[in-house]
Amino acid sequence: MLETLLRAFWLTFPALTANSFAVLTGGGLPIDMGRTWKDGRRILGDGKTWRGLAGGIVLATLVGMVEQVLAMSYPADFNAAYAETYVAAFPIVLAMASAAMAGDALGSFIKRRMGKERGESVPLMDQLLFLLIVFLCLAVLFPEFFVEHYLYPEVLIGLPVITYLLHRGSNLAAYIIGVKSVPW
Repeated sequence: MLETLLRAFWLTFPALTANSFAVLTGGGLPIDMGRTWKDGRRILGDGKTWRGLAGGIVLATLVGMVEQVLAMSYPADFNAAYAETYVAAFPIVLAMASAAMAGDALGSFIKRRMGKERGESVPLMDQLLFLLIVFLCLAVLFPEFFVEHYLYPEVLIGLPVITYLLHRGSNLAAYIIGVKSVPW
């Protein structure tokens, strides 16, 4: 049970890092290019930039590839977690990193529609929407992989709890050291 949850965490870790990398590499041209939606509010806002999107996806995918190289030195059953081959890992990790960034952008879109400004918190959505999008992406694009590694009660409950706690803790730490202007 714990091993299943730890394996799912290991596999999901690149997606968990994507938004942090987006924050570190972001800035520049907003994805929505300043455009507004039908409601007169920005589509995403200045916080979602092309540079952050690219940085989040590329660096999170790189984390997944480094994990794969590290996993090769572990027992075969652990290494098999990335669908048996190094080559198969790349599209899975790329999809997870992209889905995490899409989930984060979707959260911003929803927040703008709710009238929330950049930096305002929407509890649970801020911490977990991206993970839901990652799960949906894996279930659609890599169903066998999703069933084999994620479709367990301990993963479907435990991974969101771990993600929530890590998200809250890392954002608080980023706020304390001055990287973020809000602690969420």
